[in-house]
Amino acid sequence: MKILLSLVLLLALALVAGPLSHGRFSRFSRSFFLVGAEFLLIGIALRHLGILNAEILSSISPLLTLGLGWIGLLIGLQFEFSLLRKIPASFHAVAFLQGLLVMMALSAVFYFPLARYLGAGIDTMAAALLIGAAGAGSSQDILAMAMHERKRHPHAPLHLFRYSAALDSVIPVITLVLLFGIHHGMSISQEGSSGWKDAILWIAYATAIGAILGLLFELLIHRVRERSHHLLLVIGFLIFSGGLAMALDFPPLYVNFIAGLVVVNIRGHHPQTWEIASASEKPFYFMFLVLVGASWHLGNPWALLLAPLYFILRVIFKALSFWVAGRLVFGKALLDMKSGLALSGQGAVAVAVAASIQMVEKGTLADSALTIILSGVLLSALFAPGLTLMGLQRGGKQ
Repeated sequence: MKILLSLVLLLALALVAGPLSHGRFSRFSRSFFLVGAEFLLIGIALRHLGILNAEILSSISPLLTLGLGWIGLLIGLQFEFSLLRKIPASFHAVAFLQGLLVMMALSAVFYFPLARYLGAGIDTMAAALLIGAAGAGSSQDILAMAMHERKRHPHAPLHLFRYSAALDSVIPVITLVLLFGIHHGMSISQEGSSGWKDAILWIAYATAIGAILGLLFELLIHRVRERSHHLLLVIGFLIFSGGLAMALDFPPLYVNFIAGLVVVNIRGHHPQTWEIASASEKPFYFMFLVLVGASWHLGNPWALLLAPLYFILRVIFKALSFWVAGRLVFGKALLDMKSGLALSGQGAVAVAVAASIQMVEKGTLADSALTIILSGVLLSALFAPGLTLMGLQRGGKQ
């Protein structure tokens, strides 16, 4: 009965409270609620009230898998290769380079405090890389809403911002599967064996499973005519693919990312699939956030103190890396130094990385990495909207 009541409560929060969190972007008092970050805090509150205890969270954990699969599928559906080829190569370079520079800088900086308080080692290095990878991704929701509010500054390179926010979301997904693959290889390798072969095979199997699921989804799509049936197919597919990925010890975020890539590149863009997947994302995403918040454990208290530093450094690195990437690729000062602030928001991808860590690793190190990432998302919800508008207003010339 408790599990049923918890599910009803989660559904009510997603369907009723979710729409109330939307409003005009420029009003600072409401900016925190626009990206759903408050649902992380609701999850924490429900855990402390005993409504979402450890037993219930374990029973409804498939909802976490569903949320991860939904995010992965949406990321994959964005990358239709026939359309990507029409985008200038310089845009690919700037978008990927700025995200990679942010990941490297954040990882390097945060390795040292993690090593100081939690001990040095390979696991600490992996945690630092995941923190950096989560910081590399940008919130497309915050950017899109800022572009809607922005009305009198026509010289910002909006198309470059959009593409950068889309492409840098791939960096956390790829980093996640590489690190999980290496972890898997090391965990099963015998003494004297590096485990690289096992790691490569694990990543190859995860990719193959995603591709096969994408082919299956593509075959089923063309048998569906009714919109309601299409929605049921998407939900059913995500439940099946996420459950299969977890059963085989693969990250659902990556498996469904590959599935989305396959689907969108077999016969081109599926407007109805994209429309249904994106329109129905919010309720599942809000439930996902509540569950992540309810499962959130602090870890080392120093992690909470590192969160403001993470947010500040990420904003600085975003601005610098976007400017540096522009100078390296375009060869001149095409982008203003503050243009990168338009990519300062964090959202679904960062939370998905944190949730993936949470589902695979337990312990103080994993909890501390999760605390740094999720606290950064909360701070981003407060301050990134204004910073994003500033970056757009001061963007370089097209």
